[in-house]
Amino acid sequence: KCGMQAACLAECDAELAVAQGPDADALRDSLALILKERLAGLPMQEVFQIADVVASAGARDTVAAEVNRRFEQGELAKPQTGAEFDALVALLSRTAEWDSVQNGLQLRVAELVSDALTPTLTLEPEK
Repeated sequence: KCGMQAACLAECDAELAVAQGPDADALRDSLALILKERLAGLPMQEVFQIADVVASAGARDTVAAEVNRRFEQGELAKPQTGAEFDALVALLSRTAEWDSVQNGLQLRVAELVSDALTPTLTLEPEK
């Protein structure tokens, strides 16, 4: 059983982005499977950070599936702080760069960002 932390797995995936061939493909697939196991136990903020790093389609799909799972279970709700709002905006930006995103993830995140914009601005006024 692999003991690597999710952030390290994401870094490995990013490093493998330029590798070609069946061995590289198999390694990327294995990393995505292990990453799937790790994501479920992480705080959402760490999942967002991993989304910023992963490069392969398999790892991106894994992150998207985890975020979708949390939406469906009600674990991903309106942000309560400016930092949480910023993390959602970063996720929206990152997933816009991905070739494929599962089950309307971008739309879900965009709606959440849209709904949270005004309340978030009132929480943390400009200085």
